[in-house]
Amino acid sequence: MNEIITEEMKKHFRACFLFRGIPSLSEKAEEELMRDTVFFSRGECVYESDKFKNALGVIVCGQVRVTCADEKSRVILRDMSEEETFGAAALFGAGELYVSKICAKSACGVTFISEDMLRKLFSVYPEISVNYIAFLSSKIRYLNSKIAQLSLPSAEARVLEHMKKHAELMRPKFEAVLQILES
Repeated sequence: MNEIITEEMKKHFRACFLFRGIPSLSEKAEEELMRDTVFFSRGECVYESDKFKNALGVIVCGQVRVTCADEKSRVILRDMSEEETFGAAALFGAGELYVSKICAKSACGVTFISEDMLRKLFSVYPEISVNYIAFLSSKIRYLNSKIAQLSLPSAEARVLEHMKKHAELMRPKFEAVLQILES
């Protein structure tokens, strides 16, 4: 993979949730932040449970796949691409093990923002700290909804709750199926 930071990569970096509402970073700040960009080949591990950086990773090109850290399970949690981030669980008092395994789904570039660098950004650009808190809050809300769903008394109740929650999103698909069935 070409290990030169392109304008496209810089654009993806600036589009990360941290920088929403920030008119622009100074060119010097952007260069300093992107200095810790690492390139990975397809299949190469970016984070493993016992081998990771205490940093927020911003994908600036390519894709990664997030799986359970448990080698036996191999459950795919999600695929991520440009402008998305990972590693928040490795910051600010994190444990010795990372919670998942992240491997390059395609050749990719990831800019790592260390905890120290984040602290500096928070002091220079207070809006970044608000963006970070909002990001973490959305993760907490998501996890709380999953816990509530998993805490329902039966599988039927969980399926019903899932269907209720996604009814509006599924309405066009249900209507299309009904039309097919009625014809």
